Order: sequence, then C-alpha cells, then structure tokens
Amino acid sequence: MKLLFIKNIVRLAVTGFLLIGIILLWNKGIVPVYTIALLLTAGGLISWLFRIIGLAIKLLAIAAILAILV
Repeated sequence: MKLLFIKNIVRLAVTGFLLIGIILLWNKGIVPVYTIALLLTAGGLISWLFRIIGLAIKLLAIAAILAILV
C-alpha cells in the first residue's frame, strides 16, 4: 500500500517536472507546440503499448502451454 502511494507521488512529481520544463522551453521559443502535445501524450501511449505487449506475451504463453498439453 505504501509503495503504491509512493509510486503515485513520484509519478505526479515527474509529470510536474516535465511540464515545467516544457513550459520554460516554450516560453523561450525553443519547443514547437506540436512537440509539447507529443511529449504530453507519449507517456500514456508508451504505457498502453507495454500493457498490450504484456497481454500478447501472456496469451502466447497460455497457447504454448495448451499446445504442449494437447
């Protein structure tokens, strides 16, 4: 339970740190607006991709076990 709480706090801190960095770069005119949108959505897309890959690996493992048993 404590690890989950720490994980959530760290995730919020990292997100805030990245957002502050993006905003500071944007104010200097270094980062285009589309790059900011890409960086904000990249974390969600990557975590979704890893969940899908994990599900595919689990399904392949189950199929392999069933193929061996049958």
